[in-house]
Amino acid sequence: MSVTFFSPQAPKVLQDEFECFRSVNGSCESSCPHCRGEGKVRFYGHEGEFNLSNANARAVLAAIHEDPEELVGGWVPEQLSDVRGRILRMLNSERKRNAHTRAPVVLEAPGKPRMYGAGLNEGMLKCRLEALLSLICKAQENRGEVVWS
Repeated sequence: MSVTFFSPQAPKVLQDEFECFRSVNGSCESSCPHCRGEGKVRFYGHEGEFNLSNANARAVLAAIHEDPEELVGGWVPEQLSDVRGRILRMLNSERKRNAHTRAPVVLEAPGKPRMYGAGLNEGMLKCRLEALLSLICKAQENRGEVVWS
């Protein structure tokens, strides 16, 4: 599972495009439910949107003092300045970011499958906080909100 952070008011942008699996020589029937006869399947998203694993989303939310167990939520435009300030404070303190990191884990037991838990280092957390800050700035430009689910 993953959590997508986005601003519904942000412009839609093309994220990916590929040839429709039903197309023949680049064309398709107009009734094709995948490409609507264009021969290309296109995926659009909101500008600035990004996905995080559940664990990384919880770490980012906890770092900025949001309830990390609630993986569905959002901020209205009036809250974005406060959230932006919390992100900037976290970005300016390596010590604070280190408090929200976790080491990778490998669980092994005889006769059971090996389980891996990915870690989150300070640099990765910083990168994700920067992505969230960028999204919030774009949302403020569009007088929009930021939501995650």
